[in-house]
Amino acid sequence: MVNASERFRWIVLGMVVALLGNILTLGLWTWAVLSTPPGFDVRFLGDSFLSLALVLATLILGLPIGVVGLLQRGQRMIGAIIIFFSITPFPASFVLLHALAKWHRITLAP
Repeated sequence: MVNASERFRWIVLGMVVALLGNILTLGLWTWAVLSTPPGFDVRFLGDSFLSLALVLATLILGLPIGVVGLLQRGQRMIGAIIIFFSITPFPASFVLLHALAKWHRITLAP
């Protein structure tokens, strides 16, 4: 049987991993776009690789914690939230990158 303090540690660990992955990925793209002068054609290759590494790390670390949460009685909602936030860094960073590039008048080169 798992006691309350172990459950709390599990919840905190899962939420920290999932939210930190989102914050770091979105912060990376915000910094990359806003540090580029307006009107340029840019190709963020290094930033894309780093973003991919952050997305995969969040997914690899957060998904098992969320699945364990889904399997525990009384923790299913938290497990689902952790899984959701473990999956969202990629689509959220894609939307943020394109929105910031349009707002900052930067052309994203293919």
